Amino acid sequence: MSDVDQLRQDLSLVELRWQEAFAERDGVTHDPPSAEEESHALNAAVSDSNRELRRLNDRLAGLVAGATVPVVVVDQDLNIRCMTAAAEHPFNIGSADTGRPIAEAQSRLGVDLEPVVRQVIESSAASEIELLDKEGVWQLLRVRPWRVDRRISGATLTLIDIDRLQRDKFAESIIESMPTPLLVLGSGRRVRAANRSFLEFYGLRAADVEDRNIGDIGAGQFRLPDLDNALARLAKGETAAEELECVQTVPHGGERALLIVVRCVRQAGSYQFLLAIHDTTEQKQQKKDMALALHQTEDALRVSHEDLRALTQRLLHAQDEERRRISRELHDDLSQNVACLQFDLEVLAKSLPTDLGKERRSLSSIQESVARLAEDLRRIAYGLHPSTLEILGLAGALGAYAREFSQRTGIAVDFSAAGVPPEISPGVVSAFYRIAQEALRNVARHASTSAEIRLTGENSLLTLSIRDNGPGFDREAVRGKGGLGLVSMEERARLIRARFEIDTAPGRGVSITVAAPLT
Repeated sequence: MSDVDQLRQDLSLVELRWQEAFAERDGVTHDPPSAEEESHALNAAVSDSNRELRRLNDRLAGLVAGATVPVVVVDQDLNIRCMTAAAEHPFNIGSADTGRPIAEAQSRLGVDLEPVVRQVIESSAASEIELLDKEGVWQLLRVRPWRVDRRISGATLTLIDIDRLQRDKFAESIIESMPTPLLVLGSGRRVRAANRSFLEFYGLRAADVEDRNIGDIGAGQFRLPDLDNALARLAKGETAAEELECVQTVPHGGERALLIVVRCVRQAGSYQFLLAIHDTTEQKQQKKDMALALHQTEDALRVSHEDLRALTQRLLHAQDEERRRISRELHDDLSQNVACLQFDLEVLAKSLPTDLGKERRSLSSIQESVARLAEDLRRIAYGLHPSTLEILGLAGALGAYAREFSQRTGIAVDFSAAGVPPEISPGVVSAFYRIAQEALRNVARHASTSAEIRLTGENSLLTLSIRDNGPGFDREAVRGKGGLGLVSMEERARLIRARFEIDTAPGRGVSITVAAPLT
């Protein structure tokens, strides 16, 4: 029997005692009771009633004291009659407020209680109000008529904490409004909620998924070992979130690539899982298309690069051939003509009379100019294409060029060669010679006072190194600027599949190394 039922029984017992006290006489005698007998019976009934009422009050006080729900009782004048201990904080009242009007209580509920309670008493209709109190907690205020002997004697105010319920509703409304398919699982992996996007994506109804194991919904799309393992890890707290990719067949969508993101939400000792299903079919197709386009672009670039390298190689080869042709013409034609001119001038000088001193001096000056022209032609022809490359080979040609460069510029060049094989690819010979030429031109251009050239053959590699003691430079600072000398050297090395390295810094000179395979 509940406490409320017991109280109802106690009240009925009091009424019965009163009835028995006045009905006892009727069962013993039919004579009217004397005044003394009536007084005695009345006193006995009142005494019994007082005892029952005290016991009833004690039980009511105990019930009120032990109640955990905030309850306040007011009379018809809206004065506080009694309250539970749990009501003191939210209603901001205490035992000293008994008998005071409810309107004087500075309620923390953020609502004016007096008109609400008065309306309930006057209309005899209960009222419920959901409110957010001043502490940010959602409460449900229930105001009901208080009846005694079927008459309205006041009202009871009951407060129910619905904060978690409201927040759950708010969370559910957010989940429902999300365009991403979402699924909420309880700790037993049973579906607690599925939003509209999820149901539409899988062609399901709410009744098809609610309170069912995730593996049993739909066509069994979620019977995934990876998903089971992920849920187990999340339940143990090993990870905060899990991601897994899968392919599922869905109604009206066919085969789709999906990314399932799972998170574990813990609250009040329990936990639940939130699954977000992302359709990545389009993204994966875009990635495939981009990868294909990138592959095609790379192929096109590779072909273009190979074409450009072949073109560069042909241009350099054509340049070398043109230099060879011009060098031969300078040597075979122009140099021969200048030599003939020198011979004619010499004959003319011998035939002039001795008394023509002025004329002989002028002729001598012309002979010297023609001699310098002949030397310049020889040097230019040699620079364009030294015949020593075919006669002396790479080592001999580099040594001769180093000596000629020192004589012409005054810059000391130390040349040495070791282990150079007698047979070297013409392409390597031409590239090494041109790189050395360009490097020494830079030495002369940047006021170096000395340089060294080393040509070595070792471990199937032919290595050329050129070092100077010039001012050096910052490679990043000059990248993309200046002449084409460095670019030309790098390209020549690349065309013969050689390794090209340059080591320099301001104040440290320049060191260039080229290493080409001998095979």
